[in-house]
Amino acid sequence: MSISTLSVTMGRIAAATEASPIAVFCSDSGLLLNAFFADTLKTNTPAEVCSRQLIGIYHNRMPLDAVRNELSAWIGEREVMPSVANAS
Repeated sequence: MSISTLSVTMGRIAAATEASPIAVFCSDSGLLLNAFFADTLKTNTPAEVCSRQLIGIYHNRMPLDAVRNELSAWIGEREVMPSVANAS
Protein backbone atom coordinates (compact mmCIF):
# COMPACT_ATOMS: atom_id res chain seq x y z
CA MET A 1 0.00 0.00 0.00
CA SER A 2 1.06 3.57 -0.57
CA ILE A 3 0.26 5.88 2.34
CA SER A 4 -0.07 9.49 1.26
CA THR A 5 -1.86 12.80 1.64
CA LEU A 6 -5.12 13.67 -0.05
CA SER A 7 -3.30 15.76 -2.68
CA VAL A 8 -0.92 12.95 -3.62
CA THR A 9 -3.80 10.45 -3.72
CA MET A 10 -5.79 12.80 -5.99
CA GLY A 11 -2.78 13.05 -8.31
CA ARG A 12 -2.70 9.28 -8.60
CA ILE A 13 -6.44 9.16 -9.28
CA ALA A 14 -6.16 11.93 -11.90
CA ALA A 15 -3.58 9.80 -13.75
CA ALA A 16 -5.46 6.49 -13.38
CA THR A 17 -7.45 5.16 -16.32
CA GLU A 18 -10.71 3.23 -16.24
CA ALA A 19 -8.73 0.13 -17.19
CA SER A 20 -6.32 0.65 -14.29
CA PRO A 21 -8.15 2.44 -11.44
CA ILE A 22 -6.86 3.30 -7.98
CA ALA A 23 -8.26 1.67 -4.83
CA VAL A 24 -8.28 3.99 -1.81
CA PHE A 25 -8.37 2.81 1.79
CA CYS A 26 -8.56 4.69 5.07
CA SER A 27 -5.43 4.54 7.21
CA ASP A 28 -4.77 4.38 10.92
CA SER A 29 -3.07 7.79 10.87
CA GLY A 30 -6.27 9.79 10.29
CA LEU A 31 -5.12 12.41 7.77
CA LEU A 32 -3.49 9.99 5.33
CA LEU A 33 -4.92 7.54 2.81
CA ASN A 34 -3.69 4.21 1.42
CA ALA A 35 -3.89 4.13 -2.37
CA PHE A 36 -2.76 1.56 -4.92
CA PHE A 37 -3.83 0.00 -8.21
CA ALA A 38 -7.13 -1.85 -7.89
CA ASP A 39 -5.71 -4.91 -9.67
CA THR A 40 -3.39 -5.34 -6.69
CA LEU A 41 -6.45 -5.18 -4.45
CA LYS A 42 -8.08 -8.07 -6.31
CA THR A 43 -5.02 -10.30 -6.25
CA ASN A 44 -3.20 -9.53 -2.99
CA THR A 45 -5.64 -8.28 -0.36
CA PRO A 46 -7.81 -10.51 1.85
CA ALA A 47 -11.54 -9.85 1.41
CA GLU A 48 -12.11 -9.12 5.11
CA VAL A 49 -9.56 -6.27 4.98
CA CYS A 50 -11.19 -4.80 1.86
CA SER A 51 -14.68 -4.73 3.28
CA ARG A 52 -13.47 -3.03 6.47
CA GLN A 53 -11.16 -0.33 5.11
CA LEU A 54 -11.92 0.27 1.41
CA ILE A 55 -13.29 3.75 0.69
CA GLY A 56 -13.66 3.31 -3.06
CA ILE A 57 -12.11 2.67 -6.44
CA TYR A 58 -11.50 5.73 -8.63
CA HIS A 59 -10.15 6.80 -12.04
CA ASN A 60 -9.64 9.97 -14.07
CA ARG A 61 -13.00 9.81 -15.90
CA MET A 62 -14.89 10.34 -12.63
CA PRO A 63 -15.83 13.84 -11.38
CA LEU A 64 -12.60 14.59 -9.50
CA ASP A 65 -14.12 17.35 -7.35
CA ALA A 66 -16.69 14.88 -6.03
CA VAL A 67 -13.95 12.28 -5.43
CA ARG A 68 -11.89 14.86 -3.50
CA ASN A 69 -14.92 15.77 -1.38
CA GLU A 70 -15.66 12.12 -0.63
CA LEU A 71 -12.07 11.38 0.38
CA SER A 72 -11.70 14.54 2.42
CA ALA A 73 -14.85 13.61 4.34
CA TRP A 74 -13.24 10.30 5.25
CA ILE A 75 -10.13 11.98 6.62
CA GLY A 76 -12.06 14.84 8.18
CA GLU A 77 -10.34 17.74 6.47
CA ARG A 78 -10.80 20.19 3.66
CA GLU A 79 -7.29 20.39 2.31
CA VAL A 80 -6.32 23.69 0.66
CA MET A 81 -4.78 23.29 -2.78
CA PRO A 82 -1.29 24.88 -2.99
CA SER A 83 -2.27 27.05 -5.97
CA VAL A 84 -5.15 28.55 -3.99
CA ALA A 85 -2.96 29.17 -0.93
CA ASN A 86 -0.30 30.91 -3.04
CA ALA A 87 -2.79 33.10 -4.93
CA SER A 88 -3.35 35.46 -2.00
